[in-house]
Amino acid sequence: MFLIWATEAMTSSHGRVAILTVLAVCSVVAGTGTGDQINKTCSPALPKHITAHKRLMTCLMHSYNPDVRPVANASDPVYIQFNLKYIQVVEMNTKADILRTKAWIEKCWVDPQLKWNPKDFEGITEIRIPATKIWTPDIILYNNFDTQGPYVMDVLAVVFSNGTVKWMPHVMLKSYCAMRMRHFPHDMQMCLLIFGSWSYDATQLKLKLNSQPNPAFHYDYDNWKVQSVIGTAHDTKIASASEFSHAVYTLDIIRVSAFYGETLILPAMILTMLTLAMFFIPAATGERLVFGVGLLLASVILLKSVEDAVPGDTGDVPIIVAYIAFDQVMLTAGILLSIIVYNCHYRNVKRGSVPDCLKSVFLGRLSRLLCVPAEPYTRLPRADDADLDMSPFPYDSEPPTTDAASAATAGTDRALEATLQDIRKYLKVCAARATSGGDSSSHHQVVLNEWIQLARVIDRLLFVVFLAITIITLVFTAGFH
Repeated sequence: MFLIWATEAMTSSHGRVAILTVLAVCSVVAGTGTGDQINKTCSPALPKHITAHKRLMTCLMHSYNPDVRPVANASDPVYIQFNLKYIQVVEMNTKADILRTKAWIEKCWVDPQLKWNPKDFEGITEIRIPATKIWTPDIILYNNFDTQGPYVMDVLAVVFSNGTVKWMPHVMLKSYCAMRMRHFPHDMQMCLLIFGSWSYDATQLKLKLNSQPNPAFHYDYDNWKVQSVIGTAHDTKIASASEFSHAVYTLDIIRVSAFYGETLILPAMILTMLTLAMFFIPAATGERLVFGVGLLLASVILLKSVEDAVPGDTGDVPIIVAYIAFDQVMLTAGILLSIIVYNCHYRNVKRGSVPDCLKSVFLGRLSRLLCVPAEPYTRLPRADDADLDMSPFPYDSEPPTTDAASAATAGTDRALEATLQDIRKYLKVCAARATSGGDSSSHHQVVLNEWIQLARVIDRLLFVVFLAITIITLVFTAGFH
């Protein structure tokens, strides 16, 4: 029928024009398979008054299917050039192990259906097309923590005349990041961003890293600083036998610890210094125990502040927590040892003098080694010192005979002389007893001075031991950091 109609139509000029029009339309429809055919047939089919951009858009979208992979051969993979152009830390939730980041993800691939000859379209070499109208790779964040999916800003894709498509959406990522709080607050977190296709395996889509992220586009947030971002591409089997291509970016993020240095580290150091200063409080004042208990309460409050800033289920005990706990142990030991010092300082004479072994070690060698000179002390009288020997006569004297009747009956001068002699002895003993209270060479005061001297030596020894332990702890802690 078509041949009969064509033969009849050739006899008239209008018929010949109609036949040429039908052939032109058929050639346009048949030429929509490849980009080269579009270049040859697209522009002549549209009126000249339509702009070149509109003609190009119409030609590119004619019979375009965004659900089909842009490959000439079905067995060929689509190569995606993947790159993070910009990254900024928005939030680092150490308690929930969540990292929120802003990023510009650049994706480049070649779509054979989107090629044209710039000469046919007034030299246009690139055009911007909504990403929803063309094929785009379904690359997602594997370790995504957001159940609603990452936020993606709807941006246009840039298409070049050679079929290259560049799409750089702005995304908000919420990923899982296992926090390591061992070195808090000088910690560095290593977080991973794992990108890959959800539907296409490695035989259909491959990721290639175009370049490493530029440090100039790393932006810090609050008390976190992006130290480095390193990306790698791998093919890994996931669950099944198929391999999936994915890109892994490792973010090294350092905490800016100036704030925590003033609120946590500095108070911990002050508590350490006050613990050492506790041994310089004289035992005679009786305020050392009160001071030590106050420091212990302050350390508990400081430990509570660290607990509010550090998650409790990280698996590792932060060094600062161990340091504060060790300081509490030191304070407790200092309080208990101060009780021993108090016991020596207020030692009662009736309990005996300082043992010879302690005298040779503490009052001899250690006293000279620790530069604790032996000094006479006159301790203030206390209620428990009432057992001092207050008898008016020494142990080898007897009370004088004052019986006047016996002296009168004797009637002799010898008896009177004996009585006067006894009175003189008694007066001498009273005078010696009266003057012995300020004499440091008396037996009782010497015993008291020895106990006081022993307490001073123990104090100095405890200070040296605690100072050495503190220095070793600080060096050990600094080595860990």
